[in-house]
Amino acid sequence: MAGMHMWSYLATRIGGQAAFNAAYARTGSFTDPAFVQAGDKLNELIALQPFQDGYLGATHDQMQATFGNGKAAMSYPDNGLRALNLPTPLTKKRC
Repeated sequence: MAGMHMWSYLATRIGGQAAFNAAYARTGSFTDPAFVQAGDKLNELIALQPFQDGYLGATHDQMQATFGNGKAAMSYPDNGLRALNLPTPLTKKRC
């Protein structure tokens, strides 16, 4: 999963739909705290080096093969959310 998608996911979890609506309506911006915090959290995650080499260039099939061959603990984000039974960011319903 590309870094932008991970950042977007984190921003949604932190700021919710309201943050994106405000940025869209230009009553807020992508420099608002929720978006900056999402970037900070993504940097913290990257610093842990949890990803396989070349993950940013991996195709969906390559990612699925890495997971299917037991070389990845989860397929982000779907498996982690389902395993933890967390609500999805936009629907607030459990997986």
